[in-house]
Amino acid sequence: AQEQPPDFLMAFHHVFRGGPESTSEEAELALLEAAVPGDAASREALADLYLWRQDFRRAADVLREAAALDPQDFSIHANLSQSLLALGEPERAGAVLQDWYEAHPRAAQTIADRVQAELGRDPAKARRTLEEGLREHPDDPSLLGLHASLLEADGLTAEAEAEIRRAAALSDDNPAFHLSLAALEAERNPAEAREHYLSAYFIDPRAGVDAPASTRIKELTYLLGAERFEAEGKACAEAGCYRRLVADPNPVLVTLALRLADLNWREFHFEPILRLLSHDDPDLRIKAVSVLRRHVGEEFRPRLRELIASEDLNVRGLSAFLAVRVLGAEAMPVLESFLDSPAQCVRRDALRALGSSGLDGSFEAIVAHLEKERHPALQAEARRLLAQLAKRQRATAGG
Repeated sequence: AQEQPPDFLMAFHHVFRGGPESTSEEAELALLEAAVPGDAASREALADLYLWRQDFRRAADVLREAAALDPQDFSIHANLSQSLLALGEPERAGAVLQDWYEAHPRAAQTIADRVQAELGRDPAKARRTLEEGLREHPDDPSLLGLHASLLEADGLTAEAEAEIRRAAALSDDNPAFHLSLAALEAERNPAEAREHYLSAYFIDPRAGVDAPASTRIKELTYLLGAERFEAEGKACAEAGCYRRLVADPNPVLVTLALRLADLNWREFHFEPILRLLSHDDPDLRIKAVSVLRRHVGEEFRPRLRELIASEDLNVRGLSAFLAVRVLGAEAMPVLESFLDSPAQCVRRDALRALGSSGLDGSFEAIVAHLEKERHPALQAEARRLLAQLAKRQRATAGG
């Protein structure tokens, strides 16, 4: 693979942080290699990875280096304080923030945190402090967000919303503002609410208030997909309309379209569903092949040959299920050849097709493959399938 420059690695980490790829050992090595001597941002990115792993000792060590390199950056000091707190060192955690506040007494973040502290003790003083802060920092997102909260508490909903929107425009990378806008839009514009939840999630996959952003995304995706299907899908009775349904980016709408085809199969359903075998979403690929194998027959043989030889490994693997349906016992040589494939996804699908096929020799074929399979996940899958087949055989013998 072409070597990527450090700035690419940093951007990749920040955009995709929280996913399994970005917390792996490989990601750690990439970030270490990308680190620029004397650059606080590269140290902070590495610390972010350690925080995700809850490796607070390493995070604290790296954040101390970053804080020394960039004593002005509040986020570095805030993360260092959180790391020390997680390590059971509350006094040192508090001292990190206090030192930063004292070094930056008129910084917007210092004023915002002072307002937060005063709200519980002396709300009137907190409001005065906030007013002074806004005069000094009229475009600071943190202060604007606090002002919005107070406006909301005073019942000035429209003014609060305007302030939140202004804060969000000034700080598009702050998940809290996206969550606030999502809550505002949840009932009146679910599609826009979903976009804000998505923005919050991609900034920080842990983001959420009463529920994680990821949960809200799923709920709104289902709601929007179901509404679209109710309005457009049920009446879909021609090829062009159905093609648009299954090509929609909303997976819920596509799933409902697949159910519609399964219950009321028409010839024009075939091609759009066949194209789903190469979809990026593995769940939709499985759902598509499940529908197809209930509705294809002998006439599918010519197309099946194409799928078996497909360069798309997902398509080739899934063709194993269709081969069982169309070819019956003649599918065994195809499945056995798939078990010799260097592609893990092809071997996996061949194993699963054998496990559900009911064909003579399936059990023996999986046993033989288990002896030579080297991938731990596929070894576990083969054992699971053998246990299922053995259970079925015992049930049949007992019946």
